[in-house]
Amino acid sequence: MNQDCNHNWIFLSQSEEATYELGKRIGQLMPAGFVLGLNGTLGCGKTKLTQGIVAGLGLTDQVVVSPTFTLCIPYQGRISLWHLDAYRINDDDEVYELGLDEAVDDGCSIVIEWVDKIRELIPPLDLVVDLEHESATERQLAFSAFTPRAVQLTKALGGAG
Repeated sequence: MNQDCNHNWIFLSQSEEATYELGKRIGQLMPAGFVLGLNGTLGCGKTKLTQGIVAGLGLTDQVVVSPTFTLCIPYQGRISLWHLDAYRINDDDEVYELGLDEAVDDGCSIVIEWVDKIRELIPPLDLVVDLEHESATERQLAFSAFTPRAVQLTKALGGAG
């Protein structure tokens, strides 16, 4: 898979609710076997975006928390989704033991918070979203698509072609 970025899009979220709603739309559009990486400082909205993604998969009653200490939380909605948090990963073996390549091959999609910490250890990324604080309530989400299906997803979200 080509890891050169072939489509970029910037979304300015005005609130946590807007970040959640964008995530919900991503979850509605996300295909099986999709790998989404999230980067950003603490409190920038990575988990809020993931909460929306899980809701978009049809799990509106599911409580979604960051798996900082559990490393991975699986969800089963319209498609299977694993939510990972690489913040506390200290050993490559922790990543390899998860079997991410096999999961993706079996059609599981993955959302990885702090993806840059383990980028070389995971299946090829379809999409990376870098989140940044713009103000107390505003967040900038920079989308970088690496595959045709990620380009299609970002365009469906409103990212101009």
